[in-house]
Amino acid sequence: MSRETQTLVRHTAIYTFGTILRNLASIVMLPIYTRHLSPSDYGVIELLSTTVDLFSVVFGLRVGEAIFRYHASYEEARDKNEVVSTALILVACLTLFGLLLLIGLGNELSLAVFGTTKRATDMRLYGITLPLSALVELAFISLRAEQRPWSFVALSTLRLVLQLSFNIYFVVIEHLRVSGVIYSALLSGSVMFVVLALYTLSRTGLRFSRSKARELAAFSWPLVLSAVATFFFTSSDRFFLRHFSNTAEVGIYSLGYRFGYLLLAMGWAPFSGIWDSQRYVVLKSENPQAIFNKTFVVVSLTLVFGALGISVFAQDVLRIMSNRNFWNAYEVVPMIVVAYVFQAWTSFTNVGLLLHGKTMHTFYSTIAAAMIAAVGYVILIPRFGAIGAAVATLIGFAARFVWIYSVSQSSYNMGLRWGKVAKICALAVSVYLLSLFVPGRLVWAITIHAMEMLLFIGLLLVLPVFDPQERARILSLVRNPRAVRALLFAADGS
Repeated sequence: MSRETQTLVRHTAIYTFGTILRNLASIVMLPIYTRHLSPSDYGVIELLSTTVDLFSVVFGLRVGEAIFRYHASYEEARDKNEVVSTALILVACLTLFGLLLLIGLGNELSLAVFGTTKRATDMRLYGITLPLSALVELAFISLRAEQRPWSFVALSTLRLVLQLSFNIYFVVIEHLRVSGVIYSALLSGSVMFVVLALYTLSRTGLRFSRSKARELAAFSWPLVLSAVATFFFTSSDRFFLRHFSNTAEVGIYSLGYRFGYLLLAMGWAPFSGIWDSQRYVVLKSENPQAIFNKTFVVVSLTLVFGALGISVFAQDVLRIMSNRNFWNAYEVVPMIVVAYVFQAWTSFTNVGLLLHGKTMHTFYSTIAAAMIAAVGYVILIPRFGAIGAAVATLIGFAARFVWIYSVSQSSYNMGLRWGKVAKICALAVSVYLLSLFVPGRLVWAITIHAMEMLLFIGLLLVLPVFDPQERARILSLVRNPRAVRALLFAADGS
């Protein structure tokens, strides 16, 4: 196995653990939120968060990918440090301006989002998380670019402890409901900002380079435009739902949407944490297409298996962790997790765009997808509510993937072969359809769903999806997860 492959596999395992820690708070808090908050409360929190996210998209500059790109391109440590430091200064200035604008427009934003000005104070308070979250995220990105996985894990652990502690205190003990969630976000974000700012700047120093700022901005501004469009067709559904229904419907839909985030956090983000920078190393290897293809099959298997498991068990999990008012959230889960499979595929296959600087296609494709999704929202949400929003979102993600994949492959052929992935997807759809016919009792439902997941694994091994050598590797992976080294990148010649 090549040294590049060993590094990728080892760091992916560490980043997997760190990313799980970073996202564990939102997962652990779901049972607490659904017991101590009403669907309407949950909807209010989601709308506040979505509004601040829009400001973050506009004023955060989206320089994460640019950091990976230019941190890898420079050889000198001073230049690498200047890339990170310059990005932090740029984002700090822009997000502080965004915060001032949000505070000044608090009443207008509250009226537009909630139909009343009573939420203006909540909007302004939650808006303070805008610069905090943006800078904390950039600091975590710098750790990934510098290949510091253990620091990533340690700081992710601290973040988890802070989020859980403040959430439990304000929401469970003090019973502050929406205000408690806001206070928790402010305090945990403030502590992490101070810690990460000191840790990052102690390594990079506080230096600003005009030339690097221009490079970062030139690379990132098309991504900002595409991110705005992405925000529209992934988050505007909440505003449509609030307009055509109420905040309770938003809360139920948002809870179901969390399962899609779960797939992204557990199935894609850990791998992406190292792949975002390591793919540039793979491009320099002797046989990059073989590595790309083998990696794509394994990643797709992981994503499809995760999407199937989440979809099959969603209703069971909701019945266990939430009160009856939230149970209908399971209906949107299958569409959302499939949408995020397309999102992961888009991120994996865009190498050609990034390699040749064609990032404007990210914007064009997202605009087209947003327009398609918008039509879907207008037509489907009034008639089908949350399910209509989920279907429109899925169609938008699929449309964007088709565009990005086509253009990227024309710029650089990654050598991806879709036959095996198509067979995996077909088996997953078949097993999911089978899972719809289960008894109503919870214990029996969980048992049968578990058997169906085992059936999926068995069919993969029995049917002609993989060749004998690949099946042997999958079996070794089941027996020993460390065998992932033999499964991933076996085509790199090692």
